[in-house]
Amino acid sequence: MIDSTFKNANILIVDDKEANIAVLEGLLDELGYRNYKSLTDSRRVLSLVGSFKPDLILLDLMMPFLSGFDVMKEIKAILPPNSYIPILVLTADITPEAKQRALSEGAKDFLSKPFDLNEVGLRIKNLLETRYFHQMLEKQNHILKDVNKELEAYSYSISHDLRAPLRHITSFIAILKESKTVVTEEEIRIMDIISGGAVEMSKLIEAILSFSRLHRTALQKNTINTKNLVNQVIRVFKPDIQNRNITFEIGQLHDCKGDEQLLKQVWMNLISNAIKYTEKKTKAIVEIGSFSRENEIIYYIKDNGAGFDMKYVKKLFGVFKRLHKASDFEGTGIGLANVNSIITRHGGRCRAKGKVDQGATFFFSLPSA
Repeated sequence: MIDSTFKNANILIVDDKEANIAVLEGLLDELGYRNYKSLTDSRRVLSLVGSFKPDLILLDLMMPFLSGFDVMKEIKAILPPNSYIPILVLTADITPEAKQRALSEGAKDFLSKPFDLNEVGLRIKNLLETRYFHQMLEKQNHILKDVNKELEAYSYSISHDLRAPLRHITSFIAILKESKTVVTEEEIRIMDIISGGAVEMSKLIEAILSFSRLHRTALQKNTINTKNLVNQVIRVFKPDIQNRNITFEIGQLHDCKGDEQLLKQVWMNLISNAIKYTEKKTKAIVEIGSFSRENEIIYYIKDNGAGFDMKYVKKLFGVFKRLHKASDFEGTGIGLANVNSIITRHGGRCRAKGKVDQGATFFFSLPSA
């Protein structure tokens, strides 16, 4: 007997021989399948696919009017993208060419006549299990789409509802400071703290929104000239470092395949961190390079800045995890979490090593192009 999950599955039998249909119907009855329909005229398959909505099709290849190959082509043409209706081909044509063609046209399994009914029953069960799990996956995808829509609405709420009062706070503080009312130095100090806190909160909100958007953006993969990308990012920071003694030593940088805009964010974050955490050095050095290993490319960026204690290394790539005081180095604690999220989505990994006051090295890998 079959699992109760599959006993109500819709099974369509298509064979021009009544005798073959009778054998298969007898097998389905014996196994406990309740819902099945049979056709000897292959031209009617499409209409039944629409009305009967089969979970499995048992299909002969050699038939008049439309061959099994033609039927599979027509079914494929009308099915929505990513839909899945398994087809088990049962045919007397046992040539390797027929088998290969059937599988390429959309058949999920293939048995030659005369066939063992026990084996047919097992193949039917296996294909229905696959169909069931595919349906469960589709349902989960629909749920995820609904959740993503809710997250987008929630993000809009954060952006609008939380930012508005923050803007009011900074605006009112500015009005108070510019008013003719006598304001003491202590009052100005307190106003600056309030205003600064509002600005930092606004930055955190933007960082959270940026982090959430990363998970909803589809990857647009292309071949990327990494050296050009890194030089482009460094040029962005030139105005900020023009009065600093900082050297970028760029070694070999392998090209890669990935989403250029997202990988640009990776380099923006890592290079920005290297610049930030070397700001107290009289001579800052930032080394950037890559090397290949097995089926991946390892990229690295090394600086001689503030570094970090390796006992906290597991916190580095977490959201809001900072290893330095905000008073020493500004930031939101989101940047490295973004880096890790982007690299993970590309099938890579992130890691880091460092020593307090002796600098840090950040590594990330990408699959070889």
